[in-house]
Amino acid sequence: MRQIITSMKYIISYVIYLIVKIFYLEKILVKIFNKNHSMVAFSKRTFGNYLVVKIFFIYYEMLYRLGDKKLNRFIKICYLANTNNGLDIAKYYFQKKREIVNNLKFSSLTKEFIWFKKNIKQILKKKNNKVCIIQIGSGSGSDLEIMHKIEPNVKYISTDISKEIINFQKTKYKNLNFDYYVSNAMNLKKILNKKIYKNFYKIIFSNGSLQYLPPNSTLEMLNKLKDINNISFLIAYLNTNSFYNSNEIYDFRDNFSFQYKYEKILTKFNFKILYQSKKKIKNSYYFLKYFEKL
Repeated sequence: MRQIITSMKYIISYVIYLIVKIFYLEKILVKIFNKNHSMVAFSKRTFGNYLVVKIFFIYYEMLYRLGDKKLNRFIKICYLANTNNGLDIAKYYFQKKREIVNNLKFSSLTKEFIWFKKNIKQILKKKNNKVCIIQIGSGSGSDLEIMHKIEPNVKYISTDISKEIINFQKTKYKNLNFDYYVSNAMNLKKILNKKIYKNFYKIIFSNGSLQYLPPNSTLEMLNKLKDINNISFLIAYLNTNSFYNSNEIYDFRDNFSFQYKYEKILTKFNFKILYQSKKKIKNSYYFLKYFEKL
């Protein structure tokens, strides 16, 4: 029965994909999607909003399943790089994290910040106080702000695909001396190879952002970083129960995002796990994992 349902979903998805392609509806679909997938639309969601967004992601998933070479371009012209939506999200999460920023008690911190608070002093000592943290998809910048309050003796680098988001951060963190780059994960190597970071131990931090990279882009990013030895990854992410219990290494989830078993991917690029934890959240697991280059 499950196989029949899966087959029917695939057939419906493929039909939608063909309709969009045959009648050149992609630009129209993207335009309507961006209008219906903003923070404002979420707060006033109607069945029409839901239907447009659902059709869009059915089409997007088929692009991924069929290995469309223009997938990264498609992502860029859609929601993740959409000016107004990105800025709305940055503002939303900036306000949402004020409580954590203003109250750094152990009980208020989430797993990634608890790990950071427990381990950063030791890492600094081991690396001669030359440590930088570069966040992929930093959004509101609040994660780096929290880390800076916990440990100011780290060099913090903020990256995001949206210029408007980075400009928003610059207005909020004028006194924190962050470095800012409008960049996607594909350009991490160019940033980390800059002369100013040459002697730094580099921690690449992702808090629910690497999940938006399609598998081919994830592998491309890691392949570009394979020649840099003094790096590690700190990754916070969610996986559904069904994916966690499957034999799959990655799978499309929804909303541009993918599920990954990072331990099976990163070990192929000579990373080892130094720390990992998981927490059950409804029908998913929340993971925090720290990988260091061998």
